[in-house]
Amino acid sequence: MAEVKLARRNFLKGAGAAGAAGAALATGLAGCSPDAATAAPAAEPQVWHTLNATEAAFISAAVDTLIPADELTPSGSDVGLAVFIDRQLAGAFGNGARLYRQGPFLPGKPEHGYQLALTPREFFRAGIEATNEWTRKTYDGRDFDRLSEDTPMLVNLKPSGQYYMEDFHKAGGMRVLLHELKDKLHLDCLTVTGRTWRELLAALDEKAALDAVAGGLPPSREASADHRSLGGGGQVSG
Repeated sequence: MAEVKLARRNFLKGAGAAGAAGAALATGLAGCSPDAATAAPAAEPQVWHTLNATEAAFISAAVDTLIPADELTPSGSDVGLAVFIDRQLAGAFGNGARLYRQGPFLPGKPEHGYQLALTPREFFRAGIEATNEWTRKTYDGRDFDRLSEDTPMLVNLKPSGQYYMEDFHKAGGMRVLLHELKDKLHLDCLTVTGRTWRELLAALDEKAALDAVAGGLPPSREASADHRSLGGGGQVSG
């Protein structure tokens, strides 16, 4: 039988047309009558190639924390980020196919690159186990993915909230929020500024007072106005 040569472009065109026709049949768009059933099939359970149930829950919670769902866009797990990470860890990347792993593994500088005997898959597993071990000790035996069950909403801002950053600024911004959280903070801990939380709050209060005086608003009125603009539970109420 003679070999049939088919250009890639023509093959892709044909495959696309066939796929579109198949999709139309599958969704009922090409039904024989307007009454053709168009109900979508039930979603199949997610199959993980390398992540176990605990690890999959951790990764899903992590990507949803970074990319939460809102009224316009889906969450990180909804768009398949957790599945993507699972597939990457199950393949050549996760198995360290392009990494030198013969040793010796000596302490190195950050610019030396990856210097561990672990594969990326083993590295992810160790990190998840260590994180969950810490959260269990710190938060009543709960794994990382369960921490959001009773996490309060501090500020009701978009993308998942109701208000904009401009509203938060008008309500007093971080100064007011930090005062609301003062009894929850370890005030003697250092911040990235090199000052403690106590010193930082004092500096923010001093700046707010100077700004209020410069703007013609007494400091006491300015502070109380900020506090009134915060709704229950620390949410910006407009």
